[in-house]
Amino acid sequence: MTTSQRKRVLTYILLAVLAAVPPVAAYMILGGGGKEKHAFSHMAGHNQRQLQRVLDHYSRDAADSLKLQAAKFLIDNMTYHFGVPQTLTDLYGNEVEFDFSPFPVGDFRRLC
Repeated sequence: MTTSQRKRVLTYILLAVLAAVPPVAAYMILGGGGKEKHAFSHMAGHNQRQLQRVLDHYSRDAADSLKLQAAKFLIDNMTYHFGVPQTLTDLYGNEVEFDFSPFPVGDFRRLC
């Protein structure tokens, strides 16, 4: 590929990216069709009903509007946080009871 062909391809790529930015930005600024719909897009199974109950609870009273916003924020960002079952096993694969709660995440020095 010659230098002029590379420049032409890069120009087309740049124009495509620049053409896509305004609609995406407008979608994000205008809320993308409703925050409620986005917040529940990742929920599955039994959690959806419980999380809807939280939103319903804080929607009843106007004095709880800040709590409602906080609940929406937390629900919207739940997908980025998760827990891992914490179990220890011995050499034979038997589960060993151990209380992990006094140990902050990643604090393995206290175990040694």
